[in-house]
Amino acid sequence: MGSCTTSALNWADGQQIGESVDYAYGDEEEALRSRLRALIDTHVPDDFAGIFVEGREPFEFTKEFCRVLADEGLLTLSLPI
Repeated sequence: MGSCTTSALNWADGQQIGESVDYAYGDEEEALRSRLRALIDTHVPDDFAGIFVEGREPFEFTKEFCRVLADEGLLTLSLPI
């Protein structure tokens, strides 16, 4: 993924104020992104419409995929809201 930077501009004269922020992914982020994409390519069918559709099949598939992510160490416990 390419580099993306931004900085704040002064509305009055269009001059940059403050420091710019670089939104580019680092090596670790790129490695994680590649790992996740590979898992998705391997385990998620192209026609998967998501969990919020009718029937239990999407829900059951999502549970199985979460197990795959957990086995890869890519899930964590969430806190109730």
